[in-house]
Amino acid sequence: MRKVAVLLSLLVLACDGRESVGSWAKGLVSDPPPPTPIAIVIALDVSKGSTCGQVELASNIESALQVAASRPHSSVAVWLFGADVATTRELARVISPEASTRGDRARSAQQRQWVESSRADLLRTTRVIFDAQPLRSSPIAAGITTILLSRRDPNQVLVVIGDALESTRETFDFECKHLPSTTEFLARLKSLSFLTPGSLTGTRVVFANARIAPVGENRCAMTVSRVASVRSLWSAAISNAGGTASFTTDAVSPAELEGTK
Repeated sequence: MRKVAVLLSLLVLACDGRESVGSWAKGLVSDPPPPTPIAIVIALDVSKGSTCGQVELASNIESALQVAASRPHSSVAVWLFGADVATTRELARVISPEASTRGDRARSAQQRQWVESSRADLLRTTRVIFDAQPLRSSPIAAGITTILLSRRDPNQVLVVIGDALESTRETFDFECKHLPSTTEFLARLKSLSFLTPGSLTGTRVVFANARIAPVGENRCAMTVSRVASVRSLWSAAISNAGGTASFTTDAVSPAELEGTK
């Protein structure tokens, strides 16, 4: 009888051991935690002479969708800068779905399908804006401020498509007139309650397609030095608001959106 009890005890220990090893092995091969969702906002400056066109928009949307697709519950929104705060508005927004649990192949197929359908929806919604008369002003600071006041999401990246040339009566004319000093620019933004300190905390701002180009039918020369000064002013303003600024002469890349470049 004692031998039977000992054998049963050994059998139980063996089973427990296999379960423990099985649980340990399962822990080693379990899926990693899902990536953190990202909120990508694409803001369009379609003022006269801006470098934001249909091709540029499509390229930036493509990068944004590729990143959002790999991060479930991420969003891609497209905003249009209006002539003032009241006319700046969101045009469309898409949200990536929960990742498929049926394997890598099914997950990849799901991501491709979402990217294709979302691309079609965003481009269809925004196509009409390029048929309208372009704005004569470029209220970039006011537009960014409106977006921030309307909606704030964690892990947010704001992509501003255009030449980054602020041009309004209320702020300054970065296109043709004498550029302000950093102190003057920040003081003017403060007086208008634009890009207030803390409003961009945790937000990365990427000025995309910000390439050197003649302003409005060659009205004003655009030099490398002037472009560098404009970028310096924006970097100071974004930093003062708690964010970080970067610039690219092409569409934003997935690596730039991910923060790995």
